[in-house]
Amino acid sequence: MISASLVGFPIYTLARLQGLALSPPALRGLGLVKALEGEGLKITDMGDIKLQKLSKDSGPKKFRNSTYAAKGTERIRRAAGQASERELAILVGGECSLVMGSLSGMKSRRRGRAGILWMDAHGDFNTPETTPSGFIGGMCLALACGRGRPLSQETEEGRGPLLGEDAVVHLGSRALDRLEELAMKESEITLVSAKELRKGGAADYGRRAARLLSDRCDWCVLHIDLDVIDPGEMPAVNFLEPNGISTEDVLLAARGLKETGKLKAVEFTSYDPLRDANRSCGRRVVKLLSRLSG
Repeated sequence: MISASLVGFPIYTLARLQGLALSPPALRGLGLVKALEGEGLKITDMGDIKLQKLSKDSGPKKFRNSTYAAKGTERIRRAAGQASERELAILVGGECSLVMGSLSGMKSRRRGRAGILWMDAHGDFNTPETTPSGFIGGMCLALACGRGRPLSQETEEGRGPLLGEDAVVHLGSRALDRLEELAMKESEITLVSAKELRKGGAADYGRRAARLLSDRCDWCVLHIDLDVIDPGEMPAVNFLEPNGISTEDVLLAARGLKETGKLKAVEFTSYDPLRDANRSCGRRVVKLLSRLSG
């Protein structure tokens, strides 16, 4: 039986995204722990970290709510660092910005080089110099790779990049900002669009991603932003983008990484219960998360 630690990170970095803070408790209420146990996992539920409510946006227009994000990142870092390195970490957001704290915390407990399979409609690779919105959730992968400015000198100084760009495989994109796309294509990131993934097959691209990451990294994270899935299947997200991939594609793409034996964490983000009145999407999320983790 596989042991796993479950923890909720209800972070959001724009005031209008408050619904994301409800995601971890909502998924628990829909039977997440039982579903994970049904896949053969022994779950240690560490609960949800407590974060201050963000009710009004503030700070530089190109780096909104950076002080709030820095405080949340530090709390996430401490919580992720408490999860046993011998267990699979199952981390439920909130938004994608949880990655900065989760990686930092896990790296304090795990030796070797980290890699990530990042599945997302968006790049999350803007910086304050390229962003059209100032949304930190749209910069978090770039920040994790050491681009842009630190959230806080106190929390970031001396830590360096959390990820090497050659240790990032990004699958499912279809809504990249112009300068963001240019930066990603000029980087060492492996970038596969949703269109390319559908054409070439999710299982095949997943195997390629797994080989690349296994060769370059000692341990890996699977990061799923639910807006990678087509809105016809998963409308309970805040940034709806047409022509996404299917839930089954997500499972197929992730299978190869699971088979390497190097998958040490699964991150799930962007489910918004306020956009899911009958909880039908939430039940799909629970099923998907349990199948990916088991």
